[in-house]
Amino acid sequence: MRTDDAEGMLLEADLAAKDQLVALTRASLARPDMAHADFYSARRGCFFCRVRRICPPKRRKPALRRAFPNSDPRADHGFWI
Repeated sequence: MRTDDAEGMLLEADLAAKDQLVALTRASLARPDMAHADFYSARRGCFFCRVRRICPPKRRKPALRRAFPNSDPRADHGFWI
């Protein structure tokens, strides 16, 4: 099994028996940077299937902050980042 990020860069490669594939797939999906996992046969390297992440993992929305924190807080200049 080979796992890649969204840009196609290799994150991990591992060998597993049939009874370990589910656990290995779940562990790979736990990584937030994993975009897909490709499964190949170990002996000849034939491609079997691809497991893709459909939805990206939820990330916290950053809090808004003022662009000029030392300015007068009573004056709303409209500068937010």
